[in-house]
Amino acid sequence: MNYDAFIGFGIFVGISLLFSLLGYLIKCCGRVHLLAGYDEKMVRNKEGLAKWVGESLFSLSFVWLLTSFSFLFILDFIHYPMLFLALFTIFLSIRLCRGATTFYS
Repeated sequence: MNYDAFIGFGIFVGISLLFSLLGYLIKCCGRVHLLAGYDEKMVRNKEGLAKWVGESLFSLSFVWLLTSFSFLFILDFIHYPMLFLALFTIFLSIRLCRGATTFYS
């Protein structure tokens, strides 16, 4: 293990914790005002939107956490987990944008 692996691990765990915190605040506490571009007048189902976005952030957090462990165990082949992370993030972003439109009027 080298020092760079621990730095990468720490950064990815920190980002994962940030996504988990945002997911918790949005889903469990109902703080949908944290969403960019949120307009209360345009939302039909505030609870559904909070649940949808919160669960998406939790799944993104889980993938970032899995990728963080690749820094410790498979550092020689880091490009494969990073490629998976990039593709999953793009897929989840598209899914999130398309699904969130169902909650707007």
